[in-house]
Amino acid sequence: MTDVPPQPVSLPSALSFINRNIHDPPIKHPRTATVYEKVNLLRDHTEVESCRDAVLLAQIWTGHCISLIIPASDGPDSGPNVSQVW
Repeated sequence: MTDVPPQPVSLPSALSFINRNIHDPPIKHPRTATVYEKVNLLRDHTEVESCRDAVLLAQIWTGHCISLIIPASDGPDSGPNVSQVW
């Protein structure tokens, strides 16, 4: 170990390093790939006009949007609290 304390790094420098060095592998699941083919971050940025829109968009991206949870069909395997997330 060295006695030299770590030097602070600015947030922009850290983000630049991360963006240059970390890359996601191609998406293999067909449904997920289809969704991400349609993602346009620039369009989303220009169309989000309020904080409420931004919160809804973040909930959708992370899968925490309760308005997208719908009751499952009344098939033989469905119970009283079964739901399907789209």
